Amino acid sequence: MATDNAAPTSIQCPDCRHTISGQALYCPHCGRPITGPNAQQIDKQLKFIGKSLRSIDAEGCVTAVILMLAAAAAGILLIISILNGLAT
Repeated sequence: MATDNAAPTSIQCPDCRHTISGQALYCPHCGRPITGPNAQQIDKQLKFIGKSLRSIDAEGCVTAVILMLAAAAAGILLIISILNGLAT
């Protein structure tokens, strides 16, 4: 006879979506903590890290575009100066 507070026989990992045991302390596929005193703290840290990485990724793209434009401008100026040197 099952009670209402019994752990489910299987659950889905919130990160990798694999089906795992309802008694698991961590996901055997991706390592995410499922239960225990540190699970909520680790989950908060993982979410913060994910947000930080997305922010860095967006800033990194802007920086890369600016650097490419600067390199292109420098290349154009170099070509112009070479052509001016050849014309004199």
